[in-house]
Amino acid sequence: LYPGSESQLSAAFNWTETDVTNTGANTAAPLSLGRQYVIENGLPDIKGNVTFNHQQGPFSGLARLNYYGEYFECHLDSYGGPPPTGCDGLGIDGDAQITFDFELGYDVTENVQIALGAQNAFDSYPDENPFATEVGSKYPATAPAGFLGGFYYVRARANF
Repeated sequence: LYPGSESQLSAAFNWTETDVTNTGANTAAPLSLGRQYVIENGLPDIKGNVTFNHQQGPFSGLARLNYYGEYFECHLDSYGGPPPTGCDGLGIDGDAQITFDFELGYDVTENVQIALGAQNAFDSYPDENPFATEVGSKYPATAPAGFLGGFYYVRARANF
């Protein structure tokens, strides 16, 4: 962008498919249908991010878009229900979620940097737990992007 500056654009993509191939049916502790469904569907199939880094003189900046795909939670591990989920009436089909991270840094000296940053800067939350008024938390406990909203920080780093 400017003479002496350096920029990088990177992308990461993950596609995960989990299949339980052995439920331990003939053992003392076989997997229930509900636990098997959560193992296979509790994490998003798709997760990815795009990150832009820029360095110019003593200043640096980062901007990142994060994507977390759909997931399933059997709230309170309420296994014992009917197929297909095996979740006993407390199943949550969580929607995809997008968050943004930002950071601005300044090299105070060659070996000391300070930075201001934000993870989930726009305070994105997962869909609310439809069972929150009956049993517990406002948001699904296993939401892949978290359920605490934004995280803001000041960081100092020193290299010796």
